[in-house]
This record gives sequence, C-alpha cells and structure tokens, in this order.
Amino acid sequence: DRLRSRGLGDVYKRQGNSAAVQASQVVLLDSDFARMPKVVDEGRKVVNNIERSASLFLVKNIFSFLMAIFSLAFAMSYPLRPAQIALISAFTIGLPSFLLALENNYNRIRGKFIPNVLSRAIPGGITDMLAVSILVVADMVLELGRPEVATTATMLLVAVGMMVLYHISRPLNKFRWTVLGGSFLALVLSIIFFHNLFALSRISATAVFLLLVLFFAEITIFRLLSKFADGVREVLVAYDQKGKDLTISDIKQALSLIHISEPTRPEPI
Repeated sequence: DRLRSRGLGDVYKRQGNSAAVQASQVVLLDSDFARMPKVVDEGRKVVNNIERSASLFLVKNIFSFLMAIFSLAFAMSYPLRPAQIALISAFTIGLPSFLLALENNYNRIRGKFIPNVLSRAIPGGITDMLAVSILVVADMVLELGRPEVATTATMLLVAVGMMVLYHISRPLNKFRWTVLGGSFLALVLSIIFFHNLFALSRISATAVFLLLVLFFAEITIFRLLSKFADGVREVLVAYDQKGKDLTISDIKQALSLIHISEPTRPEPI
C-alpha cells in the first residue's frame, strides 16, 4: 500500500522484491532504464491512436442516437438505408481508423481520454443530425421522395465524415494526406461504380441545390462547434493542471492554444 500511495511505478525486476514487483505499474525485466523512452513512446502511440479511432466511431453513434430521437418525436421513418450506412462507415470510419492506428504517433498526451474523444466527436454528430433533419423537413415541402432524400443524406454524411477525419488528423503529414486521399478516392469510386449496391439513386436539380446549400451550412456549423469544443477541451486541460488555482488569464491562455498545431514529435520526458 505504501508503494502504491507513493507512486512507485517502476522497479527493477532482478533487484526488487515480490511486493515491489506486484505494486509497480511497469517492470523492467532487464533492469535497463534506457528502455523507458521506448515504453513511454509506445504508451503515447496507443492512447493517441485509440483517441482518434474512438472519435471517428463515436460520431456515427451520436448521430444515430439523435436521429432516432428526432424520428420518434416526429413519427418519421429513418432516412437512411443499411447499405448507405455501410458505405459511410466503411470509408469515413473503418478504413481511415485502421490506417491511422498504424501510425507512430508519439505526441505528448494532453488532457483526459473521455473529454478528448467527445470534443472531437460531438461536433460531427450534431452537424450530421442538423443537416439530415433539415433535409427531412425540407422534403415535406419539396416532396423529393425517399430515394432522393436517402441519397442526399448519404452525401451530406460523407461530407461531414471527411471533415471530421481532416479535423482529427491535423497537423497533416504525408501519411495522413494519403489516408485522407485514399478514403476520398474509395468513396468516389464506390459511388460511381457501386451505386446500386449502396442503394444510391440519381437526384433531381432541386435535391442537388439543397445538397449544396446544406453542404456549405455544414462547413460553418462544424467549424463553430469544433472551435467551441476545442476551447472547452483546452480549458479542461488547464483545470486539470492548475485545479482550483485556475485564473481568467489561464483560461485565456488555454483558449489561445486552439490555433496552435500539436507538435509532430514528442516533448522531452
């Protein structure tokens, strides 16, 4: 208990007794502290990559939850078909999250896991819900038809998915640009050559106009929500570091960090 309470997380395997080994968080089997930077780098890689993957997956869950409530509240059918959801999930969530998890991301971990994930996922989920719900309401007036509504909603969700992917991939490097470009290319090819498989149909000029209007609205909404969420995350990081000693100047300094890209290499341990 004393070892745990004093934060003794690392011990030598050969020199430490069994109690010390059981109480430790990391055991150096070869008693070589020169390996600690690699241990820290591996931990950073795992946490950073899981945060990004979790954010991508959570966007769809937030949208589905909010859209289900909207559909129940107004007695409407769900606007998307399973095949269309599969298209969105495959190339804006599944493929990029798998590839990004392979990257050696050794950036220093800032903040806590849940706030970091939610701050990246909530803006995308809310933007998805607002765009699709406005589309569904517009359909009551314009009478586009369910196939056109479903196809237009799919395009809107694809656009938001790519914005979320771009947002969590910053700062971009060659590998991340490749992931973004590959995901976008896979989406375009799937829409062109496998539109029947994914239940996509031709849309009218009215639907195209509505798609463009909502697309530009999505950009504005997502930017505003992302900026707000990033600000909240930075304030929480500052509070986690300062606690009750947090001042207004600390909050202003934290908010100023929103426009500063994270380092591409880890800070010294």
